[in-house]
Amino acid sequence: MGSVVLVIIHNHPHYANIATLDRLYGSRFRHIRHLAPFYTGSAPHVVPVYENSRCFQGYVCQAISRIVDDAFDHYLFVADDLLLRPDISEDTYRERLRLGPDACFLPGFVELHRLTEYWPRATEAARWNPSVPGAQIVGSLPDASTVAARFARFGLTAEPLTYFQVMNRQPATDAERRVRYAMRYPLVGGYSDIFAVSRQCIQPFAHLCGLFAVGRLFVELAIPTALVLAADRIVTEQSLPYQGRALWTAEDRAILDCYGGSLRRLLDEFPDQHLYLHPIKLSQWDTEPWGTASSSPR
Repeated sequence: MGSVVLVIIHNHPHYANIATLDRLYGSRFRHIRHLAPFYTGSAPHVVPVYENSRCFQGYVCQAISRIVDDAFDHYLFVADDLLLRPDISEDTYRERLRLGPDACFLPGFVELHRLTEYWPRATEAARWNPSVPGAQIVGSLPDASTVAARFARFGLTAEPLTYFQVMNRQPATDAERRVRYAMRYPLVGGYSDIFAVSRQCIQPFAHLCGLFAVGRLFVELAIPTALVLAADRIVTEQSLPYQGRALWTAEDRAILDCYGGSLRRLLDEFPDQHLYLHPIKLSQWDTEPWGTASSSPR
């Protein structure tokens, strides 16, 4: 059985969550790393990173020397406010995510030109210019033909966007209806608060993450695009018997009312159809009544 390291991404310097997350996951994963902004403490499994949370792909590049180990077959990245289903552990993650030794995982992809509702990231993709002042990243990024071939490998394309997709309003004139916005660099979007990267592609993936961070590309464009360019095989939720659940609206969050704010109860009665719930703000839950880690993370 191969090994995995759980890498927890902290968007903000809320260090009190580190101990809580160690208790939450410590009995399921022997190896845990935290990527924590501006951390100055002494915990050896916490890696300080310096990046805007909108570009947290930069965390991966900055921390690569502290998280990569030949002993690990996979690197499972999760946001600090994402709650994994409780039966996912280092012993079960491959089966639950249907990961072969060379496979990576992402919840899914968003081809921007297929959007039927406005998504701000489409506007950012249309406006993003890899020729960033003060950073010569263009020569280090794969060229457009290479990107197109990698996209095709996963059944993806990056076609020009419509006026509605970029401007977030219905076109008023015939000219506006006909206009198309070609991206300067092919990009694909996707949910990026959980992803898994194989040993084989963690280094090229981290390299691309660093380039996109320097280019100030938003993370939900950077992580999916970097994974497509680095990976040979990517599993998505479409292949799994359960899917993640995003809790962005009051109606979404109403499914949590039955747990009475008890994290222990939520874990014991975790909805079987979901891979994860996100966001779960730990400061808003009673985290005390459920055990401690069986051992310190390594």
